[in-house]
Amino acid sequence: MKEADDLVGGIEAVLGATFHSRVFKIKMANGGHYVMKINQPFKDPLQVELMREIGDISHPNLLTPLEIAEEDGRIIEFYPYIPHPTLYQRHGKQPDPETAKLIVLQILLGLSPLHRRGIIHHDVREPNIFVNPKTDEVTLFDYNISKKPYFLRTGMSTINNVPPEYLVGCTQIDYRFDIYQTGIILRDLTHGYDWAKETFIPVKGVTPELVQVIINAIHPDPDKRYRTAMNMAEALDKLI
Repeated sequence: MKEADDLVGGIEAVLGATFHSRVFKIKMANGGHYVMKINQPFKDPLQVELMREIGDISHPNLLTPLEIAEEDGRIIEFYPYIPHPTLYQRHGKQPDPETAKLIVLQILLGLSPLHRRGIIHHDVREPNIFVNPKTDEVTLFDYNISKKPYFLRTGMSTINNVPPEYLVGCTQIDYRFDIYQTGIILRDLTHGYDWAKETFIPVKGVTPELVQVIINAIHPDPDKRYRTAMNMAEALDKLI
């Protein structure tokens, strides 16, 4: 892309907004459409450089930034525009188990080049997973809190699904953070919840082997989880 200021033709739609960022669909002077995400300044001054490193990664299951600019303290990201629904918008919360396996396998394949570069996605959640309604191709998005492996001294409170060690602290955080979050997605796509028994119940067609993959992914002990996305992808691929 050229300099962003020279290309912006106008904001066409607001795609999303949070306390920290706003996301827009924009039309460029060349007639193309892109996503522009405007963020408040990051707490970590190295975050922009890490996101630029992610922008160098090309993979069909990753939507990576084309350009990142800094203006008046704000961080502005530009991405290709893909008009796809999120995972639940496309498939609901419980597609058939075969579809669920294919979706999660693609998530893992998208995470793999990040892990090979020493990067934790750190936010593998349904709103960041887009699915092409024609091909079911999955695209993973949002790197605002991606990190290199780090030591977490104090536990962090959050409403998101995160591994138990993140809540406790005094632990090393690495790619198994992503594994846990991906395992939660796979569990939720293939299980219902019995409120009376307070337990998850597999839907029809879920095999014991698939349940074991989920157990290995979301084990409370990180040492008993798959270590990388490729490790989990290899285990899941055997069931497809």
